[in-house]
Formats: sequence, C-alpha cells, structure tokens
Amino acid sequence: GHYGRGLFISRRKKTMRSHIFSLLVLILALTALAASATHLRGQSEASVDAQRTFASTLSILTDLYNSTNGHAWYNRQKWLEPQTFFCTWYGLTCDDNGLLTEINLFQNNMRGTLPDSLGGLTHLQRLTLSFNSISGPLPNSLGNLQNVTTLDLSYNSFSGALPDAWATGLSAVTHIDLTGNSISGSLPSSWSKLATLQSLSLDSNHLTGSLTA
Repeated sequence: GHYGRGLFISRRKKTMRSHIFSLLVLILALTALAASATHLRGQSEASVDAQRTFASTLSILTDLYNSTNGHAWYNRQKWLEPQTFFCTWYGLTCDDNGLLTEINLFQNNMRGTLPDSLGGLTHLQRLTLSFNSISGPLPNSLGNLQNVTTLDLSYNSFSGALPDAWATGLSAVTHIDLTGNSISGSLPSSWSKLATLQSLSLDSNHLTGSLTA
C-alpha cells in the first residue's frame, strides 16, 4: 500500500543521495589528483630547468679553467674533480638554491683569455679576477651578466676597447674596476647609460676622452 511505496521512495532518495555523495567524492578526488599532477609537473619542469642550469654552469666553469691555464693556478682546490659540486670549489659561492653567485679568483696565477661563455653565468652577482695575467679583449658577452653588481678585472693584461655591449646588459652593476690593464681607445658614450654605476676605476690604462653624463 502507501506505506510500501513511501518506503521504496525513501530508499530511492537515500540511494540517490548516496550516489550524489559518491560522485562528489569522486570529483573532489579527481580534482585533487589533477592539482597534484600539475604540481608534480611544475616540480619536474623546475627540476629539469635546474639541471640545465647546473650543467651549463659546469660547462662554463670548465671553459674558464681551461682558457686561463687552470692546472697552474695557485689554488685550484676541487676544481673539475669528479663527483664534486662546483659550489664547493675554491673561489666560488652559491646561494641556497645552488646557483653560482660569486667568483673570486683574486691573485691566482690565471693566464690566458676569458671565454665568451662566461657571459652565460646570468645568476652571477660578483666577479673578481684581479691581480692575474689574463690578456686579450674584454669579452662583449660579459654584458649579459645582468645580475652582476661588482666587476673587478683590475691588474691584468686586458687590451683593446671598452665593450659598447656592457652599457645595456650590465643593468645592476655598481662597481667596475679595470685599473692597471692595457685598454685603449675612448670611453663609449653609451656607458653613461649605466644607471646603477657608483664607481668606475680606469687608472693606468691607455684611454682617451671622458665619460659624459
């Protein structure tokens, strides 16, 4: 009778509610899974990017070592040793993410030329290679070091002109020291665009002219 139909309808409502609840749970689970997959994919992409950065840094540091007679450096502790992380090599400093932020190889018997690849160290903030015997031109590629604040290449044997390319790329530089080299020519007018520059040392070179504002 009516009682049986009512019981049947009640059970059917409960069954429907149960299905709807199960469906909501399934939707939530699928949403969480999708979010997790996106997160993992993001982590995976970040991991791949980090691996590429580390591989690139290692390659550039190898270039630097080879082009400046690394086997004769006064101190080359851990450089190019197998199964060592470059952050532990002499003269190098990294941030918490393992990105190279400083090279300081002051007075380390470096001889030869700087590799163009050095400009690929885009996370670098300080580059100090003073009191060595590095020769050749100042690489245009150093203008790609957009995070460098201190660039000290003083007391070497660099020759040729001051690179125009540095004017647009060195957007964070505050100190440039090129004292005691054999740089010639005039100061590029474009260097007046180095808005963050606080000190520029060019004594004991073969330069002419002046830097205009």
